[in-house]
Amino acid sequence: MKDRWRKIIPGILIMIVIVTTGADVYYPFPSENWWVRISRSFCWFVPTWCANWPLEPRDQYHPVLTTTGEFKEVNGSTEIEFHTGLDIYDQFPAGAAGGTPPFVLTKDAGTVTELQQSSCYEKCMVETLTPSGQRQSYSHWDPTTLSQEIRDAYANSTSLAAGTRVAQLVRWPASCDYHHLHFEVCNGASCEDPQPGLYPRESTNDLQIGNIDFKKNDAEGAARVFPGATPRVNGQVDIVVKAADQQAMIRGSNGSTFPGLTGIQAIGYDIRDTAGTVRKPMSIIDFRRVQNPIHFDPSRAAVLFQEDSSDKYCSGKHFNYVITNVLCDDPSGCRTVLDDAVDDKFSIKHSWNTKEYPNGTYTVTITVWDHASNSKSATRSVNVVN
Repeated sequence: MKDRWRKIIPGILIMIVIVTTGADVYYPFPSENWWVRISRSFCWFVPTWCANWPLEPRDQYHPVLTTTGEFKEVNGSTEIEFHTGLDIYDQFPAGAAGGTPPFVLTKDAGTVTELQQSSCYEKCMVETLTPSGQRQSYSHWDPTTLSQEIRDAYANSTSLAAGTRVAQLVRWPASCDYHHLHFEVCNGASCEDPQPGLYPRESTNDLQIGNIDFKKNDAEGAARVFPGATPRVNGQVDIVVKAADQQAMIRGSNGSTFPGLTGIQAIGYDIRDTAGTVRKPMSIIDFRRVQNPIHFDPSRAAVLFQEDSSDKYCSGKHFNYVITNVLCDDPSGCRTVLDDAVDDKFSIKHSWNTKEYPNGTYTVTITVWDHASNSKSATRSVNVVN
C-alpha cells in the first residue's frame, strides 16, 4: 500500500501546483478557468487525451507564423486591421519531394454552418458551430480534396466529431513556402486567440525587442523622433517599440530559411524616476482578443501600429507598436484588450504627457509576452526637459 501511495502522491501534488498556480497563464493574467486547468493537468500523464491541433498530425505541435491581433494589410496595403485567428504553418510544403499536403482537421465537434468551396482558390473555408457556441473556421485548403464527411454534414446539418478530416492544405502562391491553415475562433462580437486551447504546446521563448523610440505625438502635428542616446523629450510624447516573437523558421523557395516573425501577445510599459519609484504603473495592451470582423473597427489597428510596420512574411515582417496610444488613467495600472468596448481608449491623441512630470531623468521599461507566458524586458532612459 505504501509503495502505491509513493507513486500516486507525486502526481496529485503536480496537479495541485498546476491548478493553483495556473500552468497556462498569460503574463499576470489567467488564460483558463480552474476546471480547464484540472483537465489540462491530466495531459501531463496521458498527452493523447488532449491532442487537438486542427492540422495533421493532431498530436504534434505546429509552428504559428501569424498570431491573433497581429498587424495586417488589406486592399493593396491601403488599409490595415488586426489579424483574427492563427496561421498554422506547414513545414512540409505541398508538392515538395517526399511530402504531401497534410489534412485540415476539425478541432472540436460541431455542425457545419458555412462552406465555401467554389471560386475561392486558397481561401476556401469551412465554419463549424460547437456545442458551446463557438464558431470555428478553417481556411486555405484544396477544394478538390474536400472530404465527403464535410459535404454530408453541411447538406444534412449533422454534427461532426472532433478530428474529422476537412481537406488538404492548398499550395500558397508566394515567393516562399508559406503553406498554412488559417484557424479562427469567434464568439459573438469577439474573436479570441485559439493558441492557448491547443495541445501539445511548446515554449519557443524567442521574443525580440528592437528600437525604443520617442517621438512627438501625432496629434500635435508633424511627427518627429527625439534624437540622441538619452533623448531630451517634452510635451505630448509617443513611445514606439519594435517588437516581435519568433516561433519557427520559414523555408524560402530557393531552399534557404529565414526567421518567421509574429506579433507578440502583449506589450506593456512603466516609467520610473532615478530613485526607482514607479511614476507610471504598467500599462499593458493585450492582443489575445479582437473584435469580430463583422463588427470590426479598423481605426484601432491604425492607432496601435506605426505605418511603417509590415506583414510581408516572405520579405520580413516587422511591427512598430505605438504603445502610448491606448488610454491608461488608472493609478494602479491598466490591461486593455483589443475588443474593449470603449472606443475612446484607442486614439492618436493619447500619449505620455511629460508636463505632468518634473524635469529629470526617467527610465522607461518595455515588457513583451508570448503565447507561452514567456516575457522579455528592455529599458531606455530619457531626459524630461519641459
